[in-house]
Amino acid sequence: MKNIILILIFLINSINTFCQLDTLLPYKEIEKQTLYIIENSAIKPFSESKPVYRLLFSSNGYTSLPTKICEIISLQELQLPWNELRKLKPEIVKLKNLQSLNLVWNFFSKFPIEICGLTNLRFLNIPGNRKKELPKEFENLINLEHLILSDYNFKEFPEVLTKLINLRVLVLSDCNLKEIPETIYELPNLERLVLSNNKI
Repeated sequence: MKNIILILIFLINSINTFCQLDTLLPYKEIEKQTLYIIENSAIKPFSESKPVYRLLFSSNGYTSLPTKICEIISLQELQLPWNELRKLKPEIVKLKNLQSLNLVWNFFSKFPIEICGLTNLRFLNIPGNRKKELPKEFENLINLEHLILSDYNFKEFPEVLTKLINLRVLVLSDCNLKEIPETIYELPNLERLVLSNNKI
């Protein structure tokens, strides 16, 4: 029962966070495109004559990202919730047009450093599963505007975040943070900083 209550609290907090962000998400041009949904089924080849810009790959039980997805180079938005992903393939860097990546509710044992090669990302949601740090290569994501990090166990504030000068929204929920450096407020485009459920 306690676990169920904790999950419900997490879901409510997540919904509240997304509701807060809704007015700031700058992806209306992507949302006009068709969203292809793959749930509980095998991946089928997509037509080469019709580019795929948005893909929801959910609840499929994969532990690793299928290579076929990495071949859809037209992708701009990739949602991978409710899978059992434990790693990403290096081939994901082929998605040069990818702007939005959602990786909630997966099981990465360590931070998937392959993400750091997706330098055109503008939106990223990557839970930590109590990880203690972000890789130095995270600073390569210079185009990030919306970053959602939750459920980390940071020993201290990750200074690499201060390198992301295009950030508009930064969510650091349930990250065991005890203090925030003043340098974070020097990010020139930061509009919203969410620090719910920390130790500040």
